[in-house]
Amino acid sequence: MLRCGYQSNNRMDIRFLPLADSAASELVGDVLNNIEKNEASRMNLDWTDSEVFADGMVTGRGFWDTRLSFEGNDLGEMTCEAKDPFSIYIDPD
Repeated sequence: MLRCGYQSNNRMDIRFLPLADSAASELVGDVLNNIEKNEASRMNLDWTDSEVFADGMVTGRGFWDTRLSFEGNDLGEMTCEAKDPFSIYIDPD
């Protein structure tokens, strides 16, 4: 799958910020940011995002399938893949 130029130039990263109620600190946000970057690179999320973006441009819909997989790790690890937009039926309700 080729990366779309517009999508790769205007890509947004997920960031975790502390709330105003002082329940979390900036240190916790930094740790969560590092965990998310590690998981995104492990799953090749840049390529999956490009595929979902291309599906959305062509068909008007793009879908991620994000879930826990217990095949390689007994505690589970996150997996993310792009789904075929024509194989997903949207609930009319």
